[in-house]
Amino acid sequence: MVHTHKNTINVYASTTSGSGFKHDLMRAFVKGVTSLRHPDWWANLVEGYEVKDGTHAFCFNYQRIIEKTGRTALEFRRKLIDQFEPQKKIFYFDSNVLVSYEKTKHHVNDSFVRIAYGNVYPDKTNYFNGNPKPDRWNVMKERLGIKVKDYDVKSGDKIYICCNRGSGGYSAFGKNAADWSMETVECLRQFTKRPIAIRLHSGQGYPTFTDDVARLYEFVKGKTDITIHSPNGDYPNLLEEIKNSYAVVNYTSTSGSPAILEGKPLFVTHKSSYLAPMNAGHLSDIEKPNLDLDRDRFLWGLGESHWTLHDIETSEYFKKFVEGVNE
Repeated sequence: MVHTHKNTINVYASTTSGSGFKHDLMRAFVKGVTSLRHPDWWANLVEGYEVKDGTHAFCFNYQRIIEKTGRTALEFRRKLIDQFEPQKKIFYFDSNVLVSYEKTKHHVNDSFVRIAYGNVYPDKTNYFNGNPKPDRWNVMKERLGIKVKDYDVKSGDKIYICCNRGSGGYSAFGKNAADWSMETVECLRQFTKRPIAIRLHSGQGYPTFTDDVARLYEFVKGKTDITIHSPNGDYPNLLEEIKNSYAVVNYTSTSGSPAILEGKPLFVTHKSSYLAPMNAGHLSDIEKPNLDLDRDRFLWGLGESHWTLHDIETSEYFKKFVEGVNE
């Protein structure tokens, strides 16, 4: 059957694993578009590594930086990004901002992914959540068992610094996470004497991991008020550590997101972070954080940027997309 729709989205399955939940998400997106039967939109599932005729592309985005050659899927993903992102005609699956609260991984109703359109960076993309309502957030909150707590700056003592993954990830903007964390400590020490813990990203596969860990341990040598949480050593539960902290600091990583729900001040040092709207100020404000933030609006918008496999397969996301793109 030949389809002559105005817009055709080619969903490139080869930009992720060939089976499993991620592949199921790609198939679900195609089904969600085609079953809606919108006269202007169609979607095809594309296997292999050839760019097909179409107005739009859909790919995964968990990694887009090529650190070494020979990674066919990553190189193909980069080709799609270079071709379709300048036109703002690309969709991305990205991770759940609140993954720390997920009790069941890869569940059709209880696991969530973000869908970004046009660009992957949160400050440049379109989630179609500019005028959010509470409905989707209420569902997400219930499924993840989340209770939003009042802000409390009297409990907890330490400042928890949550790092990005090395320096090669797309959201690092070339900034090495260990360097950032040490610079952050030096800045904080001008304004507070609180104990500090630096938490490295859980991934250990990036090229600078061993060197980053070594440099951080050298940095804290002789300092009793700074500790390191590394996945190859002492690595306590993220959610529990944030619950027991005074405040959290992150660069662009979403690992600091539980602070928003647990009522802890969150300091975000890069404007491109998804969490930037909940930034409590400059690091110089660490002892006097700005908590006059529209947390409800942020969380409602978060609910409208996150979707389950079931939501995607039953056209819930694409209905939202069509409404938004036609406004």
